[in-house]
Amino acid sequence: MKQNAVAIFLAAFLLIVFAIQCRIPNLTAALAVRTGEHEIYRFASCLLVHGSATHVIVNSAALIILMYGFGRQTSAFLIVHALPAALCAVWLYSLALMPNHAWLCGSSPLIYALFGLIAWRERKTSVFSLFGVRCLSLPPVPMLGIVLLTDALFSKTFFPFIAWPVHTLAGLGGLITGMLLSFKPLRISVEIGKLKLTQGETP
Repeated sequence: MKQNAVAIFLAAFLLIVFAIQCRIPNLTAALAVRTGEHEIYRFASCLLVHGSATHVIVNSAALIILMYGFGRQTSAFLIVHALPAALCAVWLYSLALMPNHAWLCGSSPLIYALFGLIAWRERKTSVFSLFGVRCLSLPPVPMLGIVLLTDALFSKTFFPFIAWPVHTLAGLGGLITGMLLSFKPLRISVEIGKLKLTQGETP
């Protein structure tokens, strides 16, 4: 439980934000990305608000399952590295792919970006276990491809209100981010940053 405290904290934070949304009806409209409204802050704030209780519960559960499934210790660095991919996905979707009179909200772009990032970092691992129970024996990168394809097919067929293109963009963006971070100069820089934080210094 302790090793994934960041994921659990983030999931709890999303639930708290949704509770605030229920008390302030106009908050969702103010923070979500909407067709024709491209204020920069919305690209980030839309990741915090959700459209329904089911929406936020599914995303919170997916975040925790993703982190525990790969046995990846969640850290602030992991979230920070995935965030640019999520923001870029939201930006590209809102500018070029978003339908008319549509809203975009929810943390799924960040979750898919994390999935892509983890898939590359764990590409040599072939075990996905859920709370200690081995569920799948499939390399993470092909697993990401299957999830993105399934998400697109199911969304187009059964759930047309789901913005599957932003999921695809975020997942691929996270994968590319993982590739970039695997370059030796960047990896050394990241390790130095982690060491400074551990010692209580400012990177």
